[in-house]
Amino acid sequence: MLIGPKNNLAKKVIFAILLMWVAFTLYKAYTDVKIYGGCDLRTRVTSTRLLGTDQSPYFYFWKPGDNERFLSPGNKQGELANGNVVTPAVMTVLYPMYQLPYKTIRWLWAILEIGFAIGTILLLLKSAKLKNVYPVALVTIGLLCSDFFLAELERGQMYLGYCFYFSLLYFTFQKKTKYATLISGILGGLFLFFRPFAGIILLPFLIQKEWKWIKGWALGLASGIGLLVLPFQKYWWQYFEAMGKYKQMYFDKIPLQLTPFNFEYPKVIEGMENLGNVKGFNVYVISAAGNFFHLPGLKPSLLALYSSFLFLVLILLYFFKKVHKNAKPATYQVFLLAFALYILAEIFSPSLRAGYNGIQWLFPLLLLLLNANLYKWQLGLLVFCFLLFHNFPLTFGPYMQVGELGLLLLVLTESMKNYDNQKTALKG
Repeated sequence: MLIGPKNNLAKKVIFAILLMWVAFTLYKAYTDVKIYGGCDLRTRVTSTRLLGTDQSPYFYFWKPGDNERFLSPGNKQGELANGNVVTPAVMTVLYPMYQLPYKTIRWLWAILEIGFAIGTILLLLKSAKLKNVYPVALVTIGLLCSDFFLAELERGQMYLGYCFYFSLLYFTFQKKTKYATLISGILGGLFLFFRPFAGIILLPFLIQKEWKWIKGWALGLASGIGLLVLPFQKYWWQYFEAMGKYKQMYFDKIPLQLTPFNFEYPKVIEGMENLGNVKGFNVYVISAAGNFFHLPGLKPSLLALYSSFLFLVLILLYFFKKVHKNAKPATYQVFLLAFALYILAEIFSPSLRAGYNGIQWLFPLLLLLLNANLYKWQLGLLVFCFLLFHNFPLTFGPYMQVGELGLLLLVLTESMKNYDNQKTALKG
């Protein structure tokens, strides 16, 4: 269903407002990158620079006398790990870039993140079936002109990169060239080395018996093991050890005794004075399922958390298979389910979820609006849940999680629609 004003003047006014909103957001993003040091990016950069040294990129803490290239002011002395949560594969791929001066990296990464956002939009538009212009504009500009996007850039995070990767998988898969499906599968297999949660996206393709994609996934998995794991085994062991420490900090909620340090960080680090500057945002923390296991009367249990997740995944896969028993689902429906499982894996993780994680919803919501025939009530529910999750124009605080769950429900229900005489089917 196509919606939007038909009056040309109304269209121009809306276009002008959206254009000004985008320009203002880009100005704010520029200001944030200039004023703030990108604490998460700094931790990732300093940790990556430790590859090949005697220090662990996951447990190293700077001390006077060490090279300032390894100093991240955001690392809290005495914590169980230093805040670096990316895999050795991420560090390996980005190692050459991270050897540049940090000021250069800071601006390059911001530009790259904006490029990921633009790339995501272009890839999905290029493979779109419908043109729901105004809902698409609402979601696109609503997410990119928000605290989700600004927090992503200010912290120097990489969730728009994951968003782009999902779009690349979808774009490649739906191409009708000889090796497109295989290449998409290879990329899917490699994805889990950069974002372990992404391993779960295999399941929708598995139950649909998409053997060519699965073959590619296996090739990607084997390539990743050979190129990204075996040569860096000690770092992978350190990575999993660090993840265990974060589980203790965030899920077990072990009280931390931070070690006070009797020294001051240099005021100027790599020629910059703002590496300790951090900005607050309205969407900084998103709730996770683990929080419910700490309600009064419940004993926190990782087994219960994972068992609940596994049960939910099996139920969703069962209904997806049953609904599409007689006709293959559309390509976008498979990818909607894949993303839903991926975000559920993130929600059921025992660690924290920061607000910038929410920018990942750019992929499934655009995919939904560009390909699905939505009813008016679905569009209304999408707008309501989106604004609730978005924290705009009002701030809903912790209740924004309700909006995200509503969006997840919309994505799941659309993935399980059984359209008659579907024109967009999975390639056999």
